[in-house]
Amino acid sequence: MSSNLLPTLNSGAVRAMSVLWETDRGAVTSTQEMWRQGYLHSTVKAN
Repeated sequence: MSSNLLPTLNSGAVRAMSVLWETDRGAVTSTQEMWRQGYLHSTVKAN
């Protein structure tokens, strides 16, 4: 039984990790994008 259950748990864990990774990467990208846009806006205002 455990030999049948283990691959299912492993694939489920991998899927959960990849989903978390994608979400995390998306959040980091959007944060960097917002920071860059805010930085550009503030530099444009300063000039």
